Amino acid sequence: MPEEGAIFLPVKQPALNTAQVFRQLAKSNGIALPEPQAGTVPADASLVATVESPPLAEVMTGLLKFSNNMTAELIGLATSHRLTGQVLDPRASSAVLGDWLRQHLSYVDWTGFKLVNHSGLSSESRASPRQIAAVLMAMAREPVLAGMPNRIMGDDPKAAAAAKSGTMDFASGLAGYLTAKSGRRLAFAIFALDREKRTALDASFDRRVLAPTPGARNWLGRARGLENTLLKSWRERF
Repeated sequence: MPEEGAIFLPVKQPALNTAQVFRQLAKSNGIALPEPQAGTVPADASLVATVESPPLAEVMTGLLKFSNNMTAELIGLATSHRLTGQVLDPRASSAVLGDWLRQHLSYVDWTGFKLVNHSGLSSESRASPRQIAAVLMAMAREPVLAGMPNRIMGDDPKAAAAAKSGTMDFASGLAGYLTAKSGRRLAFAIFALDREKRTALDASFDRRVLAPTPGARNWLGRARGLENTLLKSWRERF
């Protein structure tokens, strides 16, 4: 890793990357270690330290605030493991959670609903705004959602929505809760998509290219403008 600056860190093999970072830290302190290799813990290994995870509510608050996709994936994998007792890959794990939603919210029309991971970073996943709004309505009393970030609309700090955004190039979503001027609390979901440009990008996508996609930033600005316009109108209307 460079001495300073920013770098994108890989996340598909966290154990290997952790070992490589540890090896580099050891090297900087005069300790030479071999290249890390996967293995099993020796029976006579000594426990050096234990780190306990914060409660799930705290983890979720951080996830919603910082939009950490790795955290979203790990929570999803842990949830499917709790439900099935099995260690599943992201696609199978997401299918389990999708089935759980269909079972527990059987009154919702789940036509077309499909999850392929837990972070939403895939053009294969499908969900309608009505489906997401139904999930939000079912979860409205969950304290874990108290950590949803505020989305300010214009210059009035009172005109804010507790909402989570999700963005990819030429695809944008915003879902959460809005309190109208009447005091009525609304659950909402807004999805914007340029299907043609997103499909073309998926067909030519190269994850080694880190430069912004031409036109994507301007498109996202217009999508967020639409989101704010809708929220303001709903706040006034209801």
